[in-house]
Amino acid sequence: MKNFTPVLRIAVSCFLIVSAIISCKKDNQTNPPPAVKPVVTNVQPKDPMPGDVVTITGTGFGSIATDVKVTIGAQVVTITSVTTTEIKFTLPAGITAGDIAVAIKNVIANNTDPQKATITPKPSLVPAATITSINPTSGKVGDVVTITGTNFSATATDDVVKFNGVTATVSAATTTALTVSVPATATTGTISLSVKSAAIITGPSFTINTSTGGTGSPINYIKVLGGTATVSKIASAPAEIGAMVVDKKNNVLYYADYTVFAASHAGTVYKLKLDGSAPTPLTTDSRINTVFNLGVDATGNVIVFTGVDKQGINVNVYKVDPGTGSVTGLATNVNLGGGNYPLVVDSQGGIWNGYGQKLNTATNKFDRNATFPYTSYTSTFYQGDGIYVDNASGTDVGFVKYNLLTKNGTSTDFTLQALFKQDNADIGSNSHSLDVQSRYAIDNSENFYALYPIAGDAASFYNDYYVIRKTKNGTAAASSLLLKFTTPFNVPAYTQPRSNIGLLFQSDGAGNLYMKDNGTDIIKIIQ
Repeated sequence: MKNFTPVLRIAVSCFLIVSAIISCKKDNQTNPPPAVKPVVTNVQPKDPMPGDVVTITGTGFGSIATDVKVTIGAQVVTITSVTTTEIKFTLPAGITAGDIAVAIKNVIANNTDPQKATITPKPSLVPAATITSINPTSGKVGDVVTITGTNFSATATDDVVKFNGVTATVSAATTTALTVSVPATATTGTISLSVKSAAIITGPSFTINTSTGGTGSPINYIKVLGGTATVSKIASAPAEIGAMVVDKKNNVLYYADYTVFAASHAGTVYKLKLDGSAPTPLTTDSRINTVFNLGVDATGNVIVFTGVDKQGINVNVYKVDPGTGSVTGLATNVNLGGGNYPLVVDSQGGIWNGYGQKLNTATNKFDRNATFPYTSYTSTFYQGDGIYVDNASGTDVGFVKYNLLTKNGTSTDFTLQALFKQDNADIGSNSHSLDVQSRYAIDNSENFYALYPIAGDAASFYNDYYVIRKTKNGTAAASSLLLKFTTPFNVPAYTQPRSNIGLLFQSDGAGNLYMKDNGTDIIKIIQ
């Protein structure tokens, strides 16, 4: 037995050595090197864009994707298919130029491509931009124009807009809309655009308003006496216009042809795009009639007060989608309380009858703003939650920039007396008469416009003339005369065609002004 033990040990050791050799042989047989050394004969394309399929042609590639490794420089790419003679992959974004290399089972392929195999990616093509519309189609230097289309860059500096060859400033950009200002030396002609230095495309023509005004008027009942603005009639209603509002964001004017002095006419609300389009009815819903007031919320919906009675003491409140004309009821039989003031909608959708009464839809009442500290007869909406309210005192009227939600106000540095003393030395014997005859408007740059009548023959309801001045808070009441004109806003018999039930005066975002005159006409005043 003693002699057997060494022999057994030797036998066991030999068995283990032989087993290891056999195991290694099996491993080598499981993943053997390619039988034929792989060869690359061609690579196409050599200048692909991200997303392009690249095809490598050659021999000895096998058919197992996991055996294949393709690199461009040090960058590994994922193959999509492999045969013994062809490898395909899609070029990913971010790949930089480099030599292509192929390895099959870690064996580097020979490259016999006469053009070698350097891959130089090209940048992706920018989809061609298109311009579908511009709004407005005419205006003055400095006016804001919205260009609508496709495939714009959301980075404003990538979008080069020109007005008849003159480069404009792009202040806001999305892939479908650009906001630009008419450049100082622009002339009438086409608008062009280049996105990321791509080919220039052309859009509609834009007309530059260069007339200085002050020498006459194309409207036979308005006589221009002075100023730099021009006037033109842009719409007429079938009956007396009693309410009007401008959506400054979407450049649309809405007006309704109902007044208490023609109560037999139920009236219609009209939608007038301020790009030269013809007016169209806002909705065909039969609930929208006997309209006493109009407003616009932050998303462009139109808020409408319709009279429960013909006098508008109580109203129903509706919201109208201007795109579809669909109507949503918000409140019914609401008493207007102190009167029908400018309709304002704050940023949270709160509906205000002027500065001091906010609609409570739960109670169908207007909640009075008891903390309002100013003596105000009217107000004009700016944007967001801001309004300008008048603050009458003695024989003058000042103004306060007031926030509806925070209820904070800051006085401006101009008053009506300061604005119009130069036009009428005897302006305003008391603040009430001075204020109730005036109308105000504000554009998106917070320029303030005031229309003031210079009193004439009170017995005949005529004024000698009207003056429109432009100022801005922070300029120490410096102002410019936009327009001095005569027109019969009022006549003794309210049933006559030229009657005026409340002077209506609005501004768009760019500072074009809109005024109701001759009872049924919408007048545009261009600076």
